[in-house]
Amino acid sequence: MMMKNIYILTAFFLTFAFKTMHGQYVLKNIDDVTWYINIPQEDIYLHYNSVFMLTGETLHYKVYCKNANTKELSNNSKIAYVKLVGKEGLVFEHKIRLANGSGKGDFFVPPSIRSGNYKLIAYTRWMTNGSRDDFFQADLSIINPYANITFDENAVDIVTQNVFQPKESDKLDLVLDADAYDKRQAVNISLIAKEGSAIGGVYSLSINKKEDFINDDGKLTTIAFQEALKDNRVSSTRKIGEIINLPEFKGEMLSGMVVDNQTGQPVSGQEVALSILSKEAYQDIVRTNENGIFYFQLLNEYSTPKALIQVLNDQPSDFKLTINDASIREFSDLQFKEIKLHPKHKDAIIARSIHNQIENGYANVKQDKIIKREYGELFYGNPIRTYVLDDYKRFSTIAKTLEEVVDDVYHERKGGKQRFINVRERETDPYYEVDILPLIVVDGATVQDHESILYFDANKVESISVLRDEYYYDKRVYQGVLMINTFDGDYYNNLQGEHIQLIDLKSPQQDKDYFYQDYDLQSKSADRIPDYRTQLLWEPNISLTGERLRIRFFTSDVRGTFEVSLEGFDKDGKPVSIKKYFKVE
Repeated sequence: MMMKNIYILTAFFLTFAFKTMHGQYVLKNIDDVTWYINIPQEDIYLHYNSVFMLTGETLHYKVYCKNANTKELSNNSKIAYVKLVGKEGLVFEHKIRLANGSGKGDFFVPPSIRSGNYKLIAYTRWMTNGSRDDFFQADLSIINPYANITFDENAVDIVTQNVFQPKESDKLDLVLDADAYDKRQAVNISLIAKEGSAIGGVYSLSINKKEDFINDDGKLTTIAFQEALKDNRVSSTRKIGEIINLPEFKGEMLSGMVVDNQTGQPVSGQEVALSILSKEAYQDIVRTNENGIFYFQLLNEYSTPKALIQVLNDQPSDFKLTINDASIREFSDLQFKEIKLHPKHKDAIIARSIHNQIENGYANVKQDKIIKREYGELFYGNPIRTYVLDDYKRFSTIAKTLEEVVDDVYHERKGGKQRFINVRERETDPYYEVDILPLIVVDGATVQDHESILYFDANKVESISVLRDEYYYDKRVYQGVLMINTFDGDYYNNLQGEHIQLIDLKSPQQDKDYFYQDYDLQSKSADRIPDYRTQLLWEPNISLTGERLRIRFFTSDVRGTFEVSLEGFDKDGKPVSIKKYFKVE
């Protein structure tokens, strides 16, 4: 049987002081202020596949995080926040991992969303030190064809405006091999660098059906984005004693505060444990600083977003633990445009909705490939012995199971009061005959109350694993580790108190390779599968390593005009934006 492992995170030790109830960074002296000023501010640009969507379609987006000073992609922040907000509040919030200043994500628009105009918003934690006006904001119109749609005879009839105007670039040529194509025909695109700076750039490409009744001239291109930015934009001015939010230099950041329940004062030097309740049983321990603040840096991937943070102390109920989330921002003052649709476009909306339903019906043969995350492996030094309890006679409690089944583990009453679990040390161990307790981990969570485990129903337990060696966390030494895994994996629901917090980490979006329709390689039987894609291609990771790049994709069974939209930045951080159009007849 595979046992659950414990992963150790490298703690990120900060050298500055913190003086606020919410775990923000307090500038203690002039050196801190100088440090703050010298970190460049950031800009976020989002290239998303369409300004108009029906429920049942997928929003794709690429995040570009730029250094506000150099205009090059930023290596500072490793996490970006992308949100979709409507009149009724938050629709989704995504964390996006940034590598070399870029990342990507997607969102399937469910039928529960109402028709209306929505705002796409993107920023980094470091950007919250500036003006909210500097966050990326863009409009996205969504129509729910499964609910009543209000049509307006006075709405602008964009069909007559013929808005399909190409936009060229002075850095790149985007060349199509034809102006019109048949259904299910190959389309070949050539990207040709006009000048050396385009080589080495980072770009994203969307090929999407252009609806006559949606005018996307207001869609923010990289060029318009760059022009709208303030020159030499910096973080807001701060003085000694004022607070800031720290950038996520290494990965996701979790912070909070520990206070004394009696006095309400922050507690310094107090150990705090983080348990990510995934199959990796990921653990870390840090200490609060002089102002009671603790910080965790999540450097590794994890498979489950639930986490438990608790005060480690002989009397944990004497403390109260609070969590800070610096990424939370309210957007109650946003202005939303009204969607106005002329009744003559009703048939087009219905037809597109039917196409979406057919496509979703065949989603199992057109799936995106989720890229498997890599999880680290724990080095214990010596093997752990695992007892699968179904292989032994069952006993009613953990206490009895330890006595009858598990070697080298026993329990005893100390001080005439509470019972504790012990793991027997070896005579050669450095702490032999020193009274040190083991680390107890149940379903991934560190458990301090040994007695509560001893009288737990053993029939709910799948396995017990034992490590006899000393185990080290920071300055804390454990005499071995006892790991207990229940069948339901939810023991954390038994852990209660103000000293403990169960949180949802909202794990970053999983990386994907998006579905690619290739009629050259598919069998003849695939020809019988309907193809009503309106998004013919979404390629978020385009880089030019030479003067020419060829891209090939296939049209679908949908006729109409399609837009080819390429956005990105060259190696010097200069914007590149191209639009071309072709027809499927």
